[in-house]
Amino acid sequence: MSVLQNFYKYHQTMKMPSEPAIRASDGILSDIRAIRRSVRLSGFC
Repeated sequence: MSVLQNFYKYHQTMKMPSEPAIRASDGILSDIRAIRRSVRLSGFC
């Protein structure tokens, strides 16, 4: 969770709402969700 908060903090300090950056952050967030889902399924949580 701290990694996600650091990412949000870094994203806010950039203040660059360019579409590629938004798409990249969306991809990163969806990757994080997929990783957390697989971790939950394998029982590490």
